[in-house]
Amino acid sequence: MITFKKYLIEESFILEAYGDVQKQKYVEQGIEPDTADSYIQKFDLIRKNKYKELFDNIPNVAIPTQRRNDISAYKTFSELEAVVDYVKGQRQIQPTSNIEGGDSEVKPIYEGNGLEISRGDNANQCIEIRGKWPYTWCIAAPGANNLYNTYRYKDHEPTFYFVKDKKMLPTNKYHFFVLQTIKGNNYMVTSSRNDGDQRMTWEEILNIQPKLDGLRHLFVNIPLSPKERENYNMFKNSISDADFLRLPYEDKRMFLDIVGHKEISDEKFNMLPEDLKAHYISFGLGLSMPQYESIKDNKSLMKRYKQIIERKIEKLSDEQVGDRITFKPSEYLATNSKEIITGIVRNPVNSYNFARGLGFDLNRIPKEIVNSIAQDPGYSYSFAKDLGFDLERIPKEIINSIARNVRVSYTFAKDVEFDLNRIPKEIITGIVRNPVNSYSFAQGLGFDLNRIPKEIVNSIAQDPYGSYNFAQGLGFDLTKIPPEIVSSAKTYKDFPNDNI
Repeated sequence: MITFKKYLIEESFILEAYGDVQKQKYVEQGIEPDTADSYIQKFDLIRKNKYKELFDNIPNVAIPTQRRNDISAYKTFSELEAVVDYVKGQRQIQPTSNIEGGDSEVKPIYEGNGLEISRGDNANQCIEIRGKWPYTWCIAAPGANNLYNTYRYKDHEPTFYFVKDKKMLPTNKYHFFVLQTIKGNNYMVTSSRNDGDQRMTWEEILNIQPKLDGLRHLFVNIPLSPKERENYNMFKNSISDADFLRLPYEDKRMFLDIVGHKEISDEKFNMLPEDLKAHYISFGLGLSMPQYESIKDNKSLMKRYKQIIERKIEKLSDEQVGDRITFKPSEYLATNSKEIITGIVRNPVNSYNFARGLGFDLNRIPKEIVNSIAQDPGYSYSFAKDLGFDLERIPKEIINSIARNVRVSYTFAKDVEFDLNRIPKEIITGIVRNPVNSYSFAQGLGFDLNRIPKEIVNSIAQDPYGSYNFAQGLGFDLTKIPPEIVSSAKTYKDFPNDNI
């Protein structure tokens, strides 16, 4: 029952919102009348549909949430504009369930002889043409799974026709099929089973559906409209995060479809409403770690992410996983898939990049990845460096790998400034295999015999020239120069007479 007080409040709201009073306020603030009308009408749709986004923490809006659906609370147009722009950036606010906007009513372009031919000019029309039956064409999929724009904006600009033979048994996969007319009036056919796009000549199409004889003129390729081309040119090279934030829902979705299979920034991903995040996930690009962290507690999005990852794995043979297609660390974390790791570890480069994607967090990096990196001393060194040369964190396999390469072993020692407390014995063992690097190591320690390991001295002694230079570094002082260095050096050159 509506009380008199409630009636007055609602009546006052209506008069305030849609009468001249509220509009006049905004006009006096310098807003064009048509613009004020447009925003007031959009606000009314938001209010009537009770969109929950109206009550989000919206930037630059100080209106209490309990008054957000009362337009009289919006004293300035900028506040109303901020709220409306925010909500329409998160969802469609038209009084329709359309995915892309545009008319969803479809009338067949041909009916006769049991045949029905329809053209789908947008996602909603394709969905309507498909009907309630479980056909799985991507261009006619409901909700965020729909890929109409993804296909429409390809270089060949396909036009989609649906051919249904009401007299043909459903057991025939061509009782209902999609016919794409692409640039140059070529054709692609997808059966009711959605078992792949088949390029066909018109004669081959007549073989699967003879009733189309004489109807070829109906299947015309329609180029992108000026509006479609405008959107394509606007979005094809991406846009800034700031510009993306200002896009309404429909354009955000169109941006994803036009950009296609290119990764988007973490900022753009965070701006997407949940259904568009699901749509982006469907592209199978994998999520960055920040993107993954932002959805890992969302059961619906995580379920979708796992589904897409599992499909990627199913489509590949063992040889292809990690070779032709690589996986992101988040895809492993989401599924704990051994197939992903098995593919990645074939290549130390991929293993290193995988570890980097996990922030070199040893609690999350599988042992197999560490072992793969350890196959390459160079990437092992980079791994150790990314761990801050922290001996308590660097796995033993990585240290042993570095030690296998003299140059990399010396570089390790140099990078820790020849601090013996930070240089494992294995690294010293790696360095001493080359007297030149041993000499450089001793030089890095300022020829301080109290600090230079005995193994380094013995290595230098294998090279008369290096031994002579070592002796020179000690001022040819025989009281300091180790005997093995003296013996080796003098086979190269005598010391200066005044120091003998």
